[in-house]
Amino acid sequence: MRRRSRRGRHRRALTGEGVGAEFFTTATGDLLEAATAAGVEHYVALSMVAADRVRSGYFRAKAAQENLARRATVPYSLMRTTPFFESVEAATAGSRPDGVHVPPLQLRPVSTDDVATMLAHVAASLSLFGVLEEAGPEDLRLEDATAELLTALGRPAR
Repeated sequence: MRRRSRRGRHRRALTGEGVGAEFFTTATGDLLEAATAAGVEHYVALSMVAADRVRSGYFRAKAAQENLARRATVPYSLMRTTPFFESVEAATAGSRPDGVHVPPLQLRPVSTDDVATMLAHVAASLSLFGVLEEAGPEDLRLEDATAELLTALGRPAR
């Protein structure tokens, strides 16, 4: 019964829609509640660059997660990153007989290893009570990065 009441409270705090938003708000609410009870001195959350500017799907869910952290009593830091290099491979999973279809996006992917290192530094530092944004070093077109990956995997792009 207690679990339902917490979920309901987090749903009301929700500014996004769907299962993803419910997951982020419920999980974040539960983590913040536990952090408060345990006397945690620094809560760190990973988010996406533009979570506060893009008003659709996953970005709305991440913005809702960020808003919960901002309203909590636990000192916090939010770290936003651009998509991971490793996400490019996930984009190839939706291949069709006529090839892999990816949107025409410019992005600056970041390595998950670099993000892990940055998160560790942020977590070991004083709370930012705000946001740190990190992007990869190089502008890439998603379609070029996908074609290069497919070639490296022996799956030539069409």
